[in-house]
Amino acid sequence: MEKYRKSVDAGIIDIIVGLMITAIGFLGPLALLTGNNAKSQPGPGHILLIIFGGAILFAVGLFTVYGGEMAMKRRRWGLALAASICASLVVFGIPSLILTILSKKEFVNNTGVRK
Repeated sequence: MEKYRKSVDAGIIDIIVGLMITAIGFLGPLALLTGNNAKSQPGPGHILLIIFGGAILFAVGLFTVYGGEMAMKRRRWGLALAASICASLVVFGIPSLILTILSKKEFVNNTGVRK
């Protein structure tokens, strides 16, 4: 078993949760705007709000996926921590935040030396 495993596990969780958030950010507004809802159709202000909210979720999901990749490569601990914080907004991302905090020593700094 590898000596440094927590960061890889945190990265995998970040990527899975990030893909879920990205899918919700993309498909959620589509479902709200194109579905045959029992509610009346939203007005122009509501449409912009739905699209804006979906774009924010989509961006947060992509950021979480990128941070998960950095955690798996053991680079940029701060970025990996920020991505884990974004992933912890979903209940399944809380273990990622804990593992990223515990794995700080596994990451390398810019000179290639482990912290």
